[in-house]
Amino acid sequence: MESNLFSGLNKEQKEAVTTTQGYVRVIAGPGSGKTKTLVSRYCHLVENCGVSPLNILCITFTNKAADVMKKRLTKIFGANFFGYVKTIHSFCAQILREEISRITFPKTFNILDEEELDNIYKELFEKFSLKESGITYKDVSQIIY
Repeated sequence: MESNLFSGLNKEQKEAVTTTQGYVRVIAGPGSGKTKTLVSRYCHLVENCGVSPLNILCITFTNKAADVMKKRLTKIFGANFFGYVKTIHSFCAQILREEISRITFPKTFNILDEEELDNIYKELFEKFSLKESGITYKDVSQIIY
């Protein structure tokens, strides 16, 4: 893997792959090689630095990028790859699910997006005839938050 580790990487990408002190944050535009850089870094840490995959967290923004990284790493490390490659959303949701009892919330909860909230508001407004009251979705969301 060592010979392939740096192939196609520019100077900044190589620096991101080989830096071993502190965290590394890779920020770049679409199609710039972020995923390749992160996969190469992961491989470098595991194969050359002896870091356990259980001690590496790769966070990306999109499901697509996370899926691509998982596929590439599974291809390299085999079907037993159990690394932490997640989107920021799924990582935060995992922490919430693991730690939610500390703030006395039940472990079963849902994270709703704006569209789902709007559908709930619509259903409530219809059920309780709130349209005639002059209350808006915004009013309700300000009370809830």
